[in-house]
Amino acid sequence: MRSRNRIASPAFLAALLMSFILSNSGPVQARGLDDPRRFEALADSLMTSGLARNHIPGGVLIAVRDTGIVFARGYGYADLARRQPVDSGRTIFRIASVSKLFTATAVMQLVEQGRLALDADVNRSLVRFQVPRAGFEPVTLRHLLTHTAGFDDRNIDRKARTAADMESLGAYLARRMPPRIMAPGRWLSYSNHGMALAGYLIEEAAGVPFPQYMNEHVFAPLGMSRSTFAPQPVVPADVATGYDDSDPPRPEPLDYVKTVPSSMMTATGLDVARFMIAHLQAGRGPLELLGPEAMAEMHRRQFAQDSVLPGVALGFWERFQNGERALWHDGDGPGFTCLLYLLPESRTGFFLAFNGLGGNAAREEILASLLDRYFPDERPLPAPATFAGGAAESRRCQGTYVFNRHGHRSMEKLITLTNALEVRSDSGGTLSFRDRRYAAIAPLRFRAIGGRSELVFAADASGTVRHLYTGGGIARVYERAPAYASPPAQLALLAFCLLVFAGTLIAWPISALVRRMRRTPTHTPRRSTGLVRLLCIVNVLFLAGLTYFLLGFSNSLVYRPPALFTILFAIPFLSVGLGILCVGACIRDWTQKAGGLGSRLHLTLVTVAALGFCAFLATWNLIGFRL
Repeated sequence: MRSRNRIASPAFLAALLMSFILSNSGPVQARGLDDPRRFEALADSLMTSGLARNHIPGGVLIAVRDTGIVFARGYGYADLARRQPVDSGRTIFRIASVSKLFTATAVMQLVEQGRLALDADVNRSLVRFQVPRAGFEPVTLRHLLTHTAGFDDRNIDRKARTAADMESLGAYLARRMPPRIMAPGRWLSYSNHGMALAGYLIEEAAGVPFPQYMNEHVFAPLGMSRSTFAPQPVVPADVATGYDDSDPPRPEPLDYVKTVPSSMMTATGLDVARFMIAHLQAGRGPLELLGPEAMAEMHRRQFAQDSVLPGVALGFWERFQNGERALWHDGDGPGFTCLLYLLPESRTGFFLAFNGLGGNAAREEILASLLDRYFPDERPLPAPATFAGGAAESRRCQGTYVFNRHGHRSMEKLITLTNALEVRSDSGGTLSFRDRRYAAIAPLRFRAIGGRSELVFAADASGTVRHLYTGGGIARVYERAPAYASPPAQLALLAFCLLVFAGTLIAWPISALVRRMRRTPTHTPRRSTGLVRLLCIVNVLFLAGLTYFLLGFSNSLVYRPPALFTILFAIPFLSVGLGILCVGACIRDWTQKAGGLGSRLHLTLVTVAALGFCAFLATWNLIGFRL
């Protein structure tokens, strides 16, 4: 086993001294990043305008090249109330999902030492709990590090409001690990829990808590003295305050993520710079975390849904922007956004971090400007598509698609009602997707008209299109929604049910008043009348309660749900039972010709709505406590 702890080595001390000098003497000349003064002027312009345009209090821009920090500067304020400026070496940012790159690197350290294996069943290393087989092949570390393990997504109860509410990583994963829903190694499906499980395997193999391992074997060797995965940052007073994107920005509440290895890291810009340099050195420099072979394995493409689309390395996403292959990851949390971007062949890296949600747009704008200036795309645009079967292919592929990262087996599936995407076949035989038009270039393949991005569709054995794969900034997989589950169909069904239930309750006192005024006797059997009214009350009550929590407390559901929210999901059991009783009452009343024709027709309408509502509840996992 090779030891990677370089704290006391002369090479490590030299690297630290070099980084200190570079980070405190301003920008230096570096091949491929132009004159340092021009870079400084461009960086200042991009960051200043980006902060102002997107209502961001502050941010940091880091550029590294080879073994040096080319540029490191903070902009704006880390805290508006205290007027505390951002400092690239002092201000601590929450880097959210960029944390995954550090976790993946630590996993590879243990793989390199033979204490973990990339392609072994992870259950061999798990003691406290096991990953169920669920009819699939075993999950491996390679699956976890490439987001291809096939786990469902789960966000409810993934965060805590205070550090005291945090539980151990093993206890949380044993309690809340999502189910497996896809064959491993088949589809990309981003998973916070999958990367958290990889971090827990570090604990199991190393015999120490995950944050302790990271401090001793990743942060300390690189001199990242202000970085940690612990709930309490190294210097709490220097942590930037996170803000929303309003004008003026408002502070976001602090939270704690239970999937710690996925998104709980805090660091300064200069700390992250040292990590980028270690990866750009590829195991052949003074800032050494991994040997050349392990680093090469981390950086190579491990999986892609299609050869023409970007894929994923170990921890890193792959991107081809301006013709340059990049390894990257972004991060988003309450009040914070960031982006780490490496160009391995050019041995160049950028890191952007902001303490405002507007940084989500700013980071891509600034990155694009830097790449256009220093890595311009000189490739000619592809020739226009000439595929003869384009019109038929566009009709074949049109439909409603949903991002495969959602809760398939929990009530979180409801989110697809609001984020489904329509792929439409145009009259000219092209496809419209996300405000762009695509022309067919081959069966199941389309290219943006006047651009380079491509859409790739996948069909099953019968030829029916089931999936859509996209590239661009990040590889994504979309599932084709069946017609009955499309948002328009489901919302129409829900509207019909609500109209019947609410209409019945509204008509109840009105009809009673009219009958009393006219002194007209009722012909509706009392049992049916009471049953109908109870069913309508129950269903309206559930919808009202669900709407109340989703609209008023949707952001709170990432924490442990309140007891009242959990109790709410006992109501659908009652709804299903009353719906079954309505079917029996409807059959009985029509068989016995009980009551008047109008009352029997109304009972039938309510019964149809009750059955439709049961179908709605089942489709969106609202029957049972599926949180």
